[in-house]
Amino acid sequence: MEKKLILYVEDDSMMHSLLKFILCDICILEVCSSPDEFFEKYMNIPYSLFIMDIGFKNSNTNGIELSQEIKKMKLHKNTPIVAFTAYSMGYIRENVNQAKEMGIFEEILTKPFENLEYFRNTILKYLQ
Repeated sequence: MEKKLILYVEDDSMMHSLLKFILCDICILEVCSSPDEFFEKYMNIPYSLFIMDIGFKNSNTNGIELSQEIKKMKLHKNTPIVAFTAYSMGYIRENVNQAKEMGIFEEILTKPFENLEYFRNTILKYLQ
């Protein structure tokens, strides 16, 4: 099977390395550190999946807002987006869940990994 291209939008470089290691056998993982970098470098690349962090330290845009913008783009309107977040505070969790109900996210996965096999299987599901 040909490896599909995924973009991981995350501002933590340690998470970049970890996900590249975890997913290296099932996809080609590119990483992007901010919403601004996405618009500068990555918005015109046809990805098979986005993995999206929710909070970015040095940005006024969060992962929910960036995902909404991505879904408006003709190239990406049908590209699945998986939220991958450590935020478990009530109001943030509620916002992420609402975004999923609105069709912005197909799935919500939490950091740290609760189950590595479940994480990998979820990513594979959206690469079929």
